[in-house]
Amino acid sequence: MLHVINPEEEIIKGQFSADTSFLTLYPVAVQEARPFILVLPGGGYEYLASHEGEPIVRWLNELGIHAGVLEYQVGDFEITSLLEDVEHALQWVRQTPKDWPVIPEQVGLIGFSAGGHLASIVATRGSEKPNLLLLGYPVISFHGSYTHIGSRTHFLGEQPTQKQVQAFQKNHYVQVKQPLPTRLFIAGDSTAAQKGAAEKPMTGWGEHLQSYLGPSVHVDNRAVNGRSTKSFIAEGRLADIEKDFRAGDYLFIQFGHNDEKKKIRPVIRILMGSIVKTSFNTSNPLVSVAGFRCC
Repeated sequence: MLHVINPEEEIIKGQFSADTSFLTLYPVAVQEARPFILVLPGGGYEYLASHEGEPIVRWLNELGIHAGVLEYQVGDFEITSLLEDVEHALQWVRQTPKDWPVIPEQVGLIGFSAGGHLASIVATRGSEKPNLLLLGYPVISFHGSYTHIGSRTHFLGEQPTQKQVQAFQKNHYVQVKQPLPTRLFIAGDSTAAQKGAAEKPMTGWGEHLQSYLGPSVHVDNRAVNGRSTKSFIAEGRLADIEKDFRAGDYLFIQFGHNDEKKKIRPVIRILMGSIVKTSFNTSNPLVSVAGFRCC
């Protein structure tokens, strides 16, 4: 059974039944939709490790990502009920209206140790799967010397059958069911770069592009504040993109106010600039500036 704890809400967990999992929310104070990552701490299915919960979501918040910690059932629990709680948490994040909107196609799951095992089960067998799976030193195998005995014992009991062990052997369930997504890389300056929560309301167009694209396209934004074409190349950033590039990928390049505009090669150059800019000191928040022009 899932119980959602809203920010600033105080509850007495002892008043709830033992089969209750608690989802504690840590949203970022922004108006636009952001990704969300659900954190599953470890603890061998016996307890929940505090250092793998709140410190992780606080770090995600610093990156401008909504997050939550699921204090899932441990000790004496039904496996089906436990898995349902994780799926219900993902479903709640995607579907429930909130003051802090979430991009439903960008809901991730991160698990540590036994929490990594739980996350991997949901990601490979659940009906409500995450869009992104991150595993930190997970318990993956329940076989012999490769397993963590405490996690296996609390999950399956003292003497699990071979069928039970095989059913939750997650490295045997990873399958590629569809082609890898097309990737769209962005090389640019502050006009495209991702901004942290502390920099708001300043924003770059690159951090919003993913919300206009389907799951078949993944935006990899490498833009950095204060960079010019020359410094971006000199720091090896373009070379790093080239290393990751594969057939079918796209590279969007935008540099402007940090560059000296010199004609180097006989190509058609298009200088891209904002049509309007935001003003925080006037009654009119949008101020018209130069649009697109070709030189």
